[in-house]
Amino acid sequence: MKRSAMLGWFAALLASPTVYAAGGALGLDFNDSSFRLSGALPLYHFVGDTVGSVEGGYLYDGQHDHDHVNFGHVGVLASGNFGLPDSTAGIGLRGFYAKRGDFGGQGLAIGGQVDVRFPGLNRLGVLGTLYYAPEVLTGGDYKNYFEFGLDLGYQIIRPATVYVGYRRLELPLDRPGAHPPDTADQGGHIGIRLSF
Repeated sequence: MKRSAMLGWFAALLASPTVYAAGGALGLDFNDSSFRLSGALPLYHFVGDTVGSVEGGYLYDGQHDHDHVNFGHVGVLASGNFGLPDSTAGIGLRGFYAKRGDFGGQGLAIGGQVDVRFPGLNRLGVLGTLYYAPEVLTGGDYKNYFEFGLDLGYQIIRPATVYVGYRRLELPLDRPGAHPPDTADQGGHIGIRLSF
């Protein structure tokens, strides 16, 4: 999918009153060669005190002239409190499509996230994410998919968090002699998350 089409989709999402009325979230992080847009809307299907959300995102990395990365994903995350005050954990599925230069592919990953708030310092938090798709769940030109991220955030006001973080996204190619490195995106970033 072209970068301009994905940006248009997120602009429409941002302009939608549904996002604000339904308790959604939007985020943007970047460094000098990449950016990621993300969004989430709650699912209104509860099991006990488990809450779910539909999440989506788009990542662009232009670090290498011959290997621009366009990565889009949509997923479902079941989340709930795991015993620490104001802290949550989630487990879910993520469908993705990735284009790297002349290579493309898709897959279905399993994974989740943990959002930990520190007692007495509840404006400060750590968000960790981990997703993996083995070869059997990955198609096209890719062998598998792995993504790890860790953010340290500070809540300026309740609905707005600024953060610094690190992300590593691996998409090794399933082709002999393919030149792009396994790591499609890697490095530090800064960003902001807005909750409505």
